[in-house]
Amino acid sequence: MPLIKRLVEPVHISRAVVPQNVNNELEFVGNSALANIMRQLGTLSAHADDLFAELHRDAASLLYRVGQLTQRVERLQARIVQLNPIVEEGITCADAFLFFNVILLSSFYTCCRSAVIML
Repeated sequence: MPLIKRLVEPVHISRAVVPQNVNNELEFVGNSALANIMRQLGTLSAHADDLFAELHRDAASLLYRVGQLTQRVERLQARIVQLNPIVEEGITCADAFLFFNVILLSSFYTCCRSAVIML
């Protein structure tokens, strides 16, 4: 069962009990429905404001996390350049990642090949 996060009120627009002393019932019901529609629009506007504020908070949080990850990647890239003399300055982090994956796959292939030969 889904939980209701935002409820637009009033739910029933034109369920008004007409008092006995009203001269024009149709006008009373129309005015009551119009007032309830305006209340609904006010509630809907407040929910839209809340929704966009939540979306803004999520986007700001995502931007902060992406910035942190970018800094971390830059630090790792600098560290790779320091520790590995084969990697040149112009090589990006993705190139270094691919380079290390090729080395890892070739060592895995050699290991598997020697295991197959032993069998």
